[in-house]
Amino acid sequence: MKNQTAFTFIEVVVAMGVVSILFGIASTDLFHIHYRTNLTNSVTTTIADIRQQQLQAMTGSTNGAGVGDNYGAYLTQHEYTLFKGTYSPTDPENRTVTLEYPIELRSISFPSSMIVFASGSGAIVDFSISQHSFGLINLVNGEQKTIDFNSSGIPVSVL
Repeated sequence: MKNQTAFTFIEVVVAMGVVSILFGIASTDLFHIHYRTNLTNSVTTTIADIRQQQLQAMTGSTNGAGVGDNYGAYLTQHEYTLFKGTYSPTDPENRTVTLEYPIELRSISFPSSMIVFASGSGAIVDFSISQHSFGLINLVNGEQKTIDFNSSGIPVSVL
């Protein structure tokens, strides 16, 4: 008679249980990394878009008028709108950027929820020392980043 070797049913069930537990732990950690990356990417993209508006204000075309336009961003909870001149929600030249879930804008302290950059200098129009920041929050894990600007329109801290 040949010696037969095999796994018992209990050994197979225990091995499957261990693999399932390890997979569950690993996938939970991967989801948190994904959400942390979402916040980091949203902060980077938002700052880049706002800095682009500042650059447009500093170097924008005057179309022979001698004076360029202000550029800015209107901030709301789920999106921000990049605009030229004076903000009007119906202006077809506006570009709206919608934040992906689970990211939201919070604690917007700029007057009228707008950051407006002056033509030529790129400085923030009507800058207030007490109203110069906004935050982005991840609704899933509660992580938040606050972006502070100086009067020149430069983000000086991301906390």
